[in-house]
Amino acid sequence: MSSSDSTFFQGWTLVYLTAAAMLAWFAVNFAVTGGTDEGQLYFIRYAVRPTLIVFALAFTASSLVKLWPNGFTRWQMKNRRYIGVSFATAHLLHLGAVVLWALGRPEPFMTQPPLPIWLGGLSGYVFIVAMLITSFNGPARAIGPKAWRVLHKVGIYYVWALFTLALTLRSLADAFYVPFAGFMFALLLVRICAHLMGRGARATAAA
Repeated sequence: MSSSDSTFFQGWTLVYLTAAAMLAWFAVNFAVTGGTDEGQLYFIRYAVRPTLIVFALAFTASSLVKLWPNGFTRWQMKNRRYIGVSFATAHLLHLGAVVLWALGRPEPFMTQPPLPIWLGGLSGYVFIVAMLITSFNGPARAIGPKAWRVLHKVGIYYVWALFTLALTLRSLADAFYVPFAGFMFALLLVRICAHLMGRGARATAAA
């Protein structure tokens, strides 16, 4: 049974599965790295990686279904809301892990990335929480469709920019991160191609 036909990998089930997978990933990482300061820092840095996959699915949903309409991309577009909620849930779980580490190890926490980087990351969480809240019908109606579109468009590009900046800076010091940075730029290219295709279709229809 394909992902587009399965009722299991749909809706809120995706959110529950993502949360369970992230908690399992956290448990494995913590067990491997141990409770040392260095081990916990490793855990904080690398346990977030799976959220990139979920983010990529949310970021490219509307674009991929235009460029390559098939069973998977239609499933992706149909579940875009729940994929977005899954990303927010996974990332907030990661934030919870960071907070627990900071409370338990305040000194090494404060010696890690400079304050502007922490503030940039926290601003990203503000957008993530705002988009999460307005993914529900009541708050979405309260702010109106125009504000909703602005919030979600600005928010998702802001989060993309934070991911891309962090991975690009790391790739300058460690070639291991070059494919990850390239992956983020590829996501943007997908959206640009879909936008250009849409403009071309509109121009042809108007001709």
